[in-house]
Amino acid sequence: MLWVMYRARIVVIVALAGCGRFGFDGDGDAEDAPATSCPPFASVCDDFESGALASWWRPYKDVSSTLQVQPAVGRDATFALDARQAMQSGTGGATMAVHDQPMQTSGTLSVRAWLYAPTALTNFEGALMLLDTDAVNQYAEVVCSDANDFTIAEGSPGGGSASHHSGVTCAGATWQCVELVYELSPMPRLQLYVDDVMVLDRPTADPAPSFGEIGVGVSRGNTDPVRVIADDVIIADRRIGC
Repeated sequence: MLWVMYRARIVVIVALAGCGRFGFDGDGDAEDAPATSCPPFASVCDDFESGALASWWRPYKDVSSTLQVQPAVGRDATFALDARQAMQSGTGGATMAVHDQPMQTSGTLSVRAWLYAPTALTNFEGALMLLDTDAVNQYAEVVCSDANDFTIAEGSPGGGSASHHSGVTCAGATWQCVELVYELSPMPRLQLYVDDVMVLDRPTADPAPSFGEIGVGVSRGNTDPVRVIADDVIIADRRIGC
C-alpha cells in the first residue's frame, strides 16, 4: 500500500508540535462560513494566510518534491498549501504538512480540507492521511483510486489492508471539500464526506485503530508528477462540515 515504503521516514522527520487555532476570522458570515471560521471544538485551524506553515505543522517531502505556502489557486483568500510530488518509482512518496498529536485510540478524529488538483488524482494518489507513529503500516488515507473515485485506503497489523470505494468521481481543476471522519471507538467506523455529502460509511478493517499524525498534501506520484493545493484545513474531535 501507499505507506509501506516511506512510513518510517515520516516518523523520523516529524517532531512533536502543539495544537493551535490560527488564521480563520471566525466572523460567522453565512457567505463564508464555515470555510473561513474556526469552530470552538477544533484543535487545529489553518487557512495559511500567514504565508508559512504554522508551528503545529512539520514538512515532509522527498528531495525532488516541493511543499510551500504561497499564492496559488487560493479558494477564498491569498495563500494556500501547495504540495508537488515528483514522479517516483515503486510505491511512490509523499509531500505533506504533518501535524503530530498525542496518540489517539478512542473517540473521533476528523480532518477536513478544501482540495484542488489541477489534474484529477488517480492510481491511488492521496491527499489526507491518518498515521500511527509507532505501529508498522497503520494508516487511513483518502485517495483517488485507479477507477478515479474517492476511496479510503487503510492498513493495520491486525486487519491487513483494505480499500473502501465510494463510487464518487475525483474531480480535477475544481475545489472540493473533503472530510475524513474516523470513529475509533466503541466500534471503529470510517466516514467520508465530499462537499458535505456522505459518500462512504462503513466499519473499518482495522480492529484497533491508533493515530498520532495527520497529514495534508499529496502522496504517491509513481506514474506522473502530482500536485495538490489545500486550503482551510481543520482538525477536530467530531464532524466538522463544509
